[in-house]
Amino acid sequence: MYCQRGGEDDVSQGLLWYNRDHRPDLKQFNYGLVVNGEGIPLLGYASDGAELKLRASCFVLITNMLDEEEHPAEKVLRDCKEQTAVELQFKAIKEPEFVGAMFVKKPERLETLAYVVLLAAMVRAIIQRRARRYAEITNEELPIPGKRMTKRPTARMILDSFDAVVVVILPGGSRMLSESKLFPHKMFRALGVSPSVYVTIPRETWDP
Repeated sequence: MYCQRGGEDDVSQGLLWYNRDHRPDLKQFNYGLVVNGEGIPLLGYASDGAELKLRASCFVLITNMLDEEEHPAEKVLRDCKEQTAVELQFKAIKEPEFVGAMFVKKPERLETLAYVVLLAAMVRAIIQRRARRYAEITNEELPIPGKRMTKRPTARMILDSFDAVVVVILPGGSRMLSESKLFPHKMFRALGVSPSVYVTIPRETWDP
């Protein structure tokens, strides 16, 4: 329900808020109704709709940063909301087609797998950051699948661009890359990685 009243004294009667009637100039309020078991109204009351929405939008944020002077509540909340890159990576590793394929029998193996997945998420975030920084510094757009260009490729776009990399195994076990028009030369350059990583087999081993 919405109300519109004239006069300066009525400003506090309601607050401007988003409404579905596309009338941001109207004041908004909520009206509550108490009824008995038969649906007969017993009590009615009006309240500020915007204030209730503000209360409903609050949530509890738990942190171990207890120094209120160094980490006030507003700063902690702002830092949390700015961690979009982290949240997007977690969203990617929680996709059903990814999580559904995991199955381990022992808790120790599950813990180990979780660390591997977190490392993979970190790599995703790094390649996205590298590609975007390259595009920003060089002021160049990067090609992505679908014959599109962008300066802000996502990790998924970058990884999908490597689908065009084809490795040919020659007689004798040596490998070579098959060149094509879709070969992501520019993406390799943006990441600072040589395409030879697909064909070079490390000869050195490391014994911890």
